[in-house]
Amino acid sequence: MAVAQHPRTAQTAADPLVAGDRSAAADPVVVPIVMYTYQAGGRWYAECLTLSLLAVRETQEEALADLREQIALHVESMTALGWPVRRPVSLRRRIAFYVRITGTLFGLRRSSLVTDTITVR
Repeated sequence: MAVAQHPRTAQTAADPLVAGDRSAAADPVVVPIVMYTYQAGGRWYAECLTLSLLAVRETQEEALADLREQIALHVESMTALGWPVRRPVSLRRRIAFYVRITGTLFGLRRSSLVTDTITVR
């Protein structure tokens, strides 16, 4: 007798950032990543909500460069271990992220959204 799988579980298992062991996968998967930068307290913050990573530096360029390096190291180590790449993000961080984006849309905050891709092998 076949057991029905919940649609959300099936979708999560198919997500290359969550699936974990990809050693049997023939082709690498290119995944879009959204990074968000904002300035607070005289420092620049670059955040990747997808992977729950944050970088803080003096300039926006330094923060983005550091975040990209963190993303590369995170993806490399998680795939080498066969662990899921995506990390859960707390509701509090998600709400703070969307509040900052809303402030950006209304011109209340100096920030920007940056899109990039990563390759998961």
